[in-house]
Amino acid sequence: MEKLITLCMIVKNEEAVLSRCLESVKNIVDEIVIVDTGSTDYTKTIARQYTDLIFDFSWSNDFSAAKNEAISKATAPWILVLDADEYLQHEDLDIRSFLKELDPQKPLGVISSIINYVGHPNSGKMVESSAARIFPRNADIVFVRPIHEQLSYRHGELTYINGPLVIYHTGYTQDTVQLKNKTERNLSIFQAMQHSGSLKPYDYYTLGNEYMMTEQYQLALKQYQKAFVKEEFEKYWFPYCGAQMITAYLKLEQYKEACLLIDSCLQYWPQYSDFYWFKGSVLYDLGLYDAAVAELQMAITRSEKPGIQIADHQPWLISPNYGTSLPYQRLAVIHLEHLRIREAVYCLTKLLYSNPNNETVLFRLLQLMSQSESADSIISFLDKVYDAPKEHHLLMLLRVTLNLGNLPLYHYYKEECSKKSIPLPIHLQLLQALVLDRLDLFSSLIESCSLVPDDLELMTTISSASIVWKERRFAALISKSNEASALKFILDYYWGISPDNVLSQKDIAVLTKLLTQLFQLGFFDTYDRLMERFNAYADELANELGHYFYSIQQIELAIDYYSILINKNKLSGKGYENLAKLYILQGEYEEAFYFIKQALQLIAVPPSLYVTFLQHCQVQNLNNQIRELLQMKHSDLLDIPLLKPYLIN
Repeated sequence: MEKLITLCMIVKNEEAVLSRCLESVKNIVDEIVIVDTGSTDYTKTIARQYTDLIFDFSWSNDFSAAKNEAISKATAPWILVLDADEYLQHEDLDIRSFLKELDPQKPLGVISSIINYVGHPNSGKMVESSAARIFPRNADIVFVRPIHEQLSYRHGELTYINGPLVIYHTGYTQDTVQLKNKTERNLSIFQAMQHSGSLKPYDYYTLGNEYMMTEQYQLALKQYQKAFVKEEFEKYWFPYCGAQMITAYLKLEQYKEACLLIDSCLQYWPQYSDFYWFKGSVLYDLGLYDAAVAELQMAITRSEKPGIQIADHQPWLISPNYGTSLPYQRLAVIHLEHLRIREAVYCLTKLLYSNPNNETVLFRLLQLMSQSESADSIISFLDKVYDAPKEHHLLMLLRVTLNLGNLPLYHYYKEECSKKSIPLPIHLQLLQALVLDRLDLFSSLIESCSLVPDDLELMTTISSASIVWKERRFAALISKSNEASALKFILDYYWGISPDNVLSQKDIAVLTKLLTQLFQLGFFDTYDRLMERFNAYADELANELGHYFYSIQQIELAIDYYSILINKNKLSGKGYENLAKLYILQGEYEEAFYFIKQALQLIAVPPSLYVTFLQHCQVQNLNNQIRELLQMKHSDLLDIPLLKPYLIN
């Protein structure tokens, strides 16, 4: 078979991730070229399992030089470049069909989406970017710049087109950064380039990305501003720079600058859903909720209606999420904040259909539906979402219905798991025994476990069981690991092992989670007993529980806690803020104004609350006072055109 794609890589000490990368790409490429810049581990041993084309190269602090060495060894008409800490998904086989339709004699660069995982490895936090990772094998197409190397065509400009490839990158997770000091290494190269005066706009853009990865938004913004100059407008990376600048402005709450840049980007690139999402986000932060809904809906429309797209352009710039999951998530939040439950359920339903594996969305949706829908109705709905459920779907449904304490749904999915002979993991078996109030079964399961897994979810269930059944022996099973340390601390306090301990904010948060689990599972007597045992922290707990019940639209329960705290003059600023929102929705503006003033004595009230008040209230005297407060506390917002109608009498 004639070759089509050569994978070219440069590596050094990548034994931890290289196999994942090569395994993901071995069925897509015809040839693998690896240039090693000085590995001292098993990197080359792993590489030999996939290719014989392994070459040594002396590292010179220049990524372009190393990559040019790699591409010089390729023999296929197209070259794919990956880093060892990147990988592809199986559906990326489409790239072969895509490339067969292109002419490798033309100077092309094929843009790939790159999903960068950042922060803690399990946080799910991502920063999306893009780069030209596929190009023809051509002696006149080479890499330039020592870092964040860029393709260059010696006889003119490359033509860039979007391709179907999505690359997943784990090189910026905290563990990897700590292991390789990646950011420090990259910044040192940039520093050397800066001293030599060789930094160009593209370099400032990539330097800004380095700072964004480490959440240094002010430093990132300074670099993006140097890159975002009109001379670079035609470059493929230019709109990405604009999007990154907007993100930095929003992180820094510089709303005026964000608004101006968003409007400019919408003027230049109206086809992209990303910028409608950004505008909706700004409007949300400013409290202009109806306008935010309109922009978020526009982001969705841009993605869902191909007829309005510009030819040869996808409807998003950075990610399809900006026209799908992200606007639906924000719309759900807006509708819930305004107690529009039906609309929120619709948005959550759209999210679940788009990603049936999203357990957080499933839990929140069933939590809302359980308040008004019958079990049969919910099962009918879920049968449509999971029309051919896989094993992990049924286990997820069982886990969620158990955590909700919804026994009819639990029994249905327990039967479905039994029909398919799906074994239940130990944490689900224990949770099941707890929900069914089966101490005998719980004890038997614990005794049969040679080693109880150090899992936070499991430890929380064991802690609840210890309190529900008044079984001190279960408390001894809680580990002293970092994740479970607060649970251990709480149980020691509960059982009088360390009665003089003082609970921290973290301990209060974990205790609140324990209480809400007991409440959700229907152990109300145990809930009251646990509250009584921690009576010394009654006010802190009442505040946290009030906020929790408010967040899940259990408004009456939230108000019960808030009322007790008001009488004791112990309500937190967040509680006063929530009450102000509620009274605005109810049209009781005198009370809302009072709660805003009370909140102001305790916290920095967000501008959205003032603006929401001004949009709803028709009482001139109250509006004037709110305007004065807004101008006093947030004078930086006075020049935002969107807010001027509400700031002028």
